[in-house]
Amino acid sequence: MKRTLFCLGLLGAAISAQAQDHPLVPRLSGSQVLKQETKASDSYRLLVHPLENPSSSSPEHKETYLPVSGRITRVAYESPRGVPVSEVFHYYEGKLQSEGFEILYNCAGKTCSPSSEGHGFNDAIAPADLGDKVKGKAKSQRYLAAKLKRMKGDLYEGDTYVSVYATRTDLAQETKDDPVYVNVVVIEAGK
Repeated sequence: MKRTLFCLGLLGAAISAQAQDHPLVPRLSGSQVLKQETKASDSYRLLVHPLENPSSSSPEHKETYLPVSGRITRVAYESPRGVPVSEVFHYYEGKLQSEGFEILYNCAGKTCSPSSEGHGFNDAIAPADLGDKVKGKAKSQRYLAAKLKRMKGDLYEGDTYVSVYATRTDLAQETKDDPVYVNVVVIEAGK
């Protein structure tokens, strides 16, 4: 009886952990949820262009972001240890493409903000509540912004936008034991 209850408890924990994923962007197998939040209605600035000067207020800088609003779901993950950043990132990229998402912007390392060798981008996109897990980790960063156009009558009406930001401590040792940290933001504009 105790064994059955223990197994049911494990199954319940697994189901509730999986329920934290957004249905369009499930986590990489073995990843753990660090943070999860949903806002019924809010606005979001989706980065869709290299970030040249994070402090700029020029018109070009404003075009760097695509303003979107709707239901926002954010989930931050810690990947299994030893998995390369590229493998973790390509998992999410492949998932989105298989769901029909169009990639709006994709960058890696210093190409995300060339004028600051990627550091300005890391400062702008890294969630403050993940602290030093993602802050200051610009060399190995990967980012994408994607859009799924929805038609009337779809399960979710209105366009859906996703940003995926992944980074690890050190690019030089792609398979070292540190985990990759991933921040996924899903904006359902029709909600």
